Amino acid sequence: MEYSLKELLVKNAVKAKAQVADRNEAIDYVGNLLVKSGSITGDYILAMKNVFAKLGPYQVVVPGIVLLHAHPGNSVIKTCIGFVTLKKPIAFANSQNDPVDIVIVLGARDRKSHIKALAELANLLSNQQYLTKIRKTKSSKELYNLIISLIR
Repeated sequence: MEYSLKELLVKNAVKAKAQVADRNEAIDYVGNLLVKSGSITGDYILAMKNVFAKLGPYQVVVPGIVLLHAHPGNSVIKTCIGFVTLKKPIAFANSQNDPVDIVIVLGARDRKSHIKALAELANLLSNQQYLTKIRKTKSSKELYNLIISLIR
């Protein structure tokens, strides 16, 4: 089964204008939202940090946006996506695409069921008008509703 972005986006893990000091705090922040929602365990947060340390900042996929993830496994309770905009952009050690002000976490139980959602996310993030609206949104509820409304 393939899930859509609407199905995987965890409402309580969508936050607008979060304040974090650095990339570790950003990973913890979004990761903990997904832990609280029952989607991942704390082990997945550690796994994301390890992947980032090992493989470098390739996860900063386009200017200003990082898509954090680790390998599918038991630390993902249910496939999920968290989406957070930052009040102040932070460095993720990617000279081409820093600073980052949108932090997205993908928790996948397997290698396939999230592909449709990622395609929808890529479509959304490649539209500059959508990104401008996303970045301007000040409330978490508005951000969630905006993302849902922009999915094509």
